[in-house]
Amino acid sequence: EQQRSYDEAISAMNEAIQAKGTDPSLYRLLIGLNKEAGRLTRAMEVADEAVELFPEDVDLRFTLGALCDELDGGLDCLTHMFKAVEMDPSHASALNYIGYTYVENGIKLNEAEVLINRALAASPESGHIMDSLGWLYYIRGDVERAVAELERAFDK
Repeated sequence: EQQRSYDEAISAMNEAIQAKGTDPSLYRLLIGLNKEAGRLTRAMEVADEAVELFPEDVDLRFTLGALCDELDGGLDCLTHMFKAVEMDPSHASALNYIGYTYVENGIKLNEAEVLINRALAASPESGHIMDSLGWLYYIRGDVERAVAELERAFDK
């Protein structure tokens, strides 16, 4: 039943794109619907197509990178995040994504800290960015700072 609803919504969104494909928000919706329906590969294909059509849309670029990571989990997916940061140096989500990925892989921890702090400066109330900083402190063995940052994140 739910799958049929997704199919109908995806079909309607495809029709809307056919009729008025110049709106990137339609592609965002189609990407989201495919993702919610569990069709990650299709969501990534749509994101890739959308980035080709709207290369200046930083959020579509970020979405493509996140989907790439979700599907492949490779560090090469960060190229999309780097491009998003190049397009918008204060794109908090992309900055945090790169920094957190570095922390998760135990690499470039100093650079990760710079990136996460830039993300936090751009979005100071973001709990998930505070969480990334707390995780970085924990990985470094600075448990006191980690706990303080993670508690701050939890309060958001």
